[in-house]
Amino acid sequence: MPSLDQVTDLLTANKAKYLSSLDLLSGFFQIEVQEADRDQTTFASQKQCYRFRRLNFGLKSAPSIFCHAMATMFRKCLCKHTIYYMDDLLTSSSGFEPMIANLRELFETCREHNIKLNAAKCEFFKKSVVFLGYKISGKGIEIEPEKMAAISQLKPPNNQIQSSNLCWGMQTTSVNW
Repeated sequence: MPSLDQVTDLLTANKAKYLSSLDLLSGFFQIEVQEADRDQTTFASQKQCYRFRRLNFGLKSAPSIFCHAMATMFRKCLCKHTIYYMDDLLTSSSGFEPMIANLRELFETCREHNIKLNAAKCEFFKKSVVFLGYKISGKGIEIEPEKMAAISQLKPPNNQIQSSNLCWGMQTTSVNW
């Protein structure tokens, strides 16, 4: 996962005026499992055995394989103007024309590798976008107001057990940036 520093560096380096976020359609399933490795994905039903032709979520190594594939496919774009986390891409630019160039490069990469995007989740030429649960803009990074509202509406704990439960819940659900 990109750190907040990496997101900030991207925004600063590109003097981010425009942001676009792209979401891959069924990300893992777009990565083909090599023929030689398909036997390792075998599973059985009551009647017969099956094996995956596409990367599936149940494989222990699937996230690292997918991240490696993303880094390999989008290597030309990464660090210049784009960062990614799993199947989400964020690109920034200082103006309209540079954003068109960034998007063209991303779309050409998607076409070259037969990667499909989820149009319903893609956003283009925005002043701010939500990426990994944060509101990202040229001004910086903020926590989404809806998430803050949920926390501010929590009732304060009345005893030690409620306090411990609250602390445990906050610790286990926090994002480790």
